[in-house]
Amino acid sequence: MANGGQHEVRFRIGPDGKIIFEVKGVKGQGCRDIAAAIRKATGLKVSAERPTGEAYEAEVHCSTDLYVKK
Repeated sequence: MANGGQHEVRFRIGPDGKIIFEVKGVKGQGCRDIAAAIRKATGLKVSAERPTGEAYEAEVHCSTDLYVKK
């Protein structure tokens, strides 16, 4: 899920009580996973879903092996 950048979730509540949330900075399946977790935790029902371009980008996984020379 982590892609090395900053992750952000924005919530907007309209005057009619409609809640819109947007996941930013997370690519691929990680974006969908976060959105699903938010819906589950809050009990929000989905009336429409519009994935952004980030949702279709490949996730970036990075690992680093560190070796200490003696």
